[in-house]
Amino acid sequence: MAAAAPLVSVCVPTYNDAPFLAQSLQSIVRQTYRQLEILIGDDASTDDTAAVVAAFDDPRIRYMRNAANLGQFENVNALIRRAGGDYLAIYHSDDVYTPQIVEREAAFLQSHPQVGAVFALDWRIDERGAVVGQTRLLPEVRPGTALGPADLLPVLLRHKNRVFRAPTFMGRAELLRQVGGFSTQHDTSGDFEMWLRLLNAAPLAILDEHLMYYRRGPSQVSTRYDRRRVAEDQFFVIMDRYLAAYLAEQGPAASIDAAALTEYAFHRCDDQTFRAANLTLLGRYAEAAQLLAEPFPWRTFLHRTVDLERRKPAVCLLRGLMAAALHLGAQVPLARMLPYTGYRGIAA
Repeated sequence: MAAAAPLVSVCVPTYNDAPFLAQSLQSIVRQTYRQLEILIGDDASTDDTAAVVAAFDDPRIRYMRNAANLGQFENVNALIRRAGGDYLAIYHSDDVYTPQIVEREAAFLQSHPQVGAVFALDWRIDERGAVVGQTRLLPEVRPGTALGPADLLPVLLRHKNRVFRAPTFMGRAELLRQVGGFSTQHDTSGDFEMWLRLLNAAPLAILDEHLMYYRRGPSQVSTRYDRRRVAEDQFFVIMDRYLAAYLAEQGPAASIDAAALTEYAFHRCDDQTFRAANLTLLGRYAEAAQLLAEPFPWRTFLHRTVDLERRKPAVCLLRGLMAAALHLGAQVPLARMLPYTGYRGIAA
């Protein structure tokens, strides 16, 4: 007698996403994998979210409304506590999922018991649903196999988080509870911090398949966060801590590729330049100049990184231009010019 299919808890945190929620839920209830429970966590929305969910006549849907707004990651934690499945997927309420994503991810976890969680690739869509791009698996990442810290750490240093596509996540519920809930201390990067904690506990895997449509636009939380940001990107806060812990654990034998560390330094320099531009637009010129005084990692030009070939000289040029303008007292012309340089931040 065949074993029963594992129950998959699909957790859908939502807040004021009524315009997109119906399409997202439709794509989830139409999954080819039928052994589902679908948990909707309404974080005290002020729009028509409740009515959108009520229009679905599907006994697998459980709608839970928070009495007060908990915030993105506490809302997810509340759903995890209520989930009863063997596997737990965290999908987004404004994205659209192909009919096979749950089936493909659950099958992978069943056939790879050593893997703790699995991710997939996505197509990017705009707010109207038009496809505007797609993710590709980085050449350093082996698809469909167990990947540990030694496999993924150099990739994260070189490319930032172009590895874990958050809205495609499915993991073992027992492992998620073992490592603890999502942190609320890292703005929109709480999910990335969770993926690294999971990576410390068990190998992760990436499927080389496009299994969902990831919506990006000005209304997304991550987009709004970046446009106004003057503090260091939480990616660096999380990675600095993870890297230090990894090196301490590995001891004297620990080794990180020097080229990967140089690329990591470039990413930090790029972030400093972005923040300096935002500070300039806010009239905080001394703080902007202080960031631009940090050394540029020139060795980055010795390393060919396809996704950064144009970015590197552009950042170097913009950084020099901004530093010179601030030094010469040309702050106002600089602020007026920034939007025409291709820079996108507060002024966009």
